Amino acid sequence: VPLTTPDGYKLGTLCLFDREPRTLSEETQRALINMARQVEALLELRYQNRLLLETRAQLQRNNDELVHFAGTVAHDLKTPIANIVNLAELVLQQNRSTIGEKSAEWLVKLKSSTRILAKYIDELLVAYTRDKLAYEPAQVVKLRDIFSELKTLTESAADVGISVPLDDLEISVNRSALMQILLNLVTNAIKFCDEPRVEISISFVDKPCTYEFTVQDNGRGIAAQQLQSVFDLFSSSSIQDRQGNLGTGIGLSNVRKLVERVGGEISVQSTLGQGSIFRFSVAKSLQSALSSTTGRDRMPGLSDRELT
Repeated sequence: VPLTTPDGYKLGTLCLFDREPRTLSEETQRALINMARQVEALLELRYQNRLLLETRAQLQRNNDELVHFAGTVAHDLKTPIANIVNLAELVLQQNRSTIGEKSAEWLVKLKSSTRILAKYIDELLVAYTRDKLAYEPAQVVKLRDIFSELKTLTESAADVGISVPLDDLEISVNRSALMQILLNLVTNAIKFCDEPRVEISISFVDKPCTYEFTVQDNGRGIAAQQLQSVFDLFSSSSIQDRQGNLGTGIGLSNVRKLVERVGGEISVQSTLGQGSIFRFSVAKSLQSALSSTTGRDRMPGLSDRELT
């Protein structure tokens, strides 16, 4: 039976050999033809898989080059951006009495715009390094240590209070990715809160195959028409934080993609004037998932063989 590619190129022939002449029945001939089609399909799959691997390798090289480029540009831009802010501040301090109120106002706007630009650069760099962060290996960490570090990084201001679970549970997760997700959600909750005191509550649920977290705040909330696009890139770039700075609209997009990279999902509930509730899950490592289902969280009627 001839072997050909989907484009009609001839690859060869599938043959049966024996030590003596034989006659093939119609049924055997059909079987041989079907076998040839399977051989063609397998050869095509191998070819497509090779192309896929080559494309993946090229994409990885391109991505590595892009990350390197983004890091270099971000590093090179930070110094002149910082200089602009410092020079504007210096002019304001030394010449406030002579430059006039309008000029001083423009210098303040220059400082604010430059800081926003610096923030864009930082968050774009995070976006480029997101995939590398997501593929770090899982490690066993104490939940209490995660929350302690999170509070140290975000609760320094006197008007911020963060309540966290007190469990001393050990979990097996991508620690860096989990910290990045929590840090972004908490800092967003702090920045976009109009209340005199920011109150943030974090809860945790250990499920058979995932760890689920909830971050609830008392901020200004999100309008219903914006909920569908809140995780889209640049969707919130017109929203000001509590210092009057514009949001970049990059942070929550990074959070969603990072959550998806670690096998989870994220959602949000919000009402204007009543705050927001972000819920996200993080997939357990295989060993952790097996351990949790052999204990108190085992699903009814699920045997070890079925679980495997």
